[in-house]
Amino acid sequence: MRKYKPGIGKSIGGHGKFKPKLTFEERCGLFIASKLGIPDHQILAASGMNRSSVTRLLDGGGKAYKNVRDEYERLGEAEFRAKYYTEEMKMRLATAAAGPG
Repeated sequence: MRKYKPGIGKSIGGHGKFKPKLTFEERCGLFIASKLGIPDHQILAASGMNRSSVTRLLDGGGKAYKNVRDEYERLGEAEFRAKYYTEEMKMRLATAAAGPG
């Protein structure tokens, strides 16, 4: 039987058990990239996240990515794209498409 260890499994900054690997802006950039037709495998490579998390992000599912979906609905596609599909995100995706090395 496991003993309870104080602090283990506690929320970090309101994000569940673990600190997010990506900022809100990065998550939004990857979300809109998917809407614009960037292949999922390229987004997966650019994100550094596991496949399950990327799938939830791109589907706009779950509590973890509700804020991304809400922002997209609030701004609309054109404004969301202008705000989050930055040159930095485009370069990140292009680097992921080129592959390692």
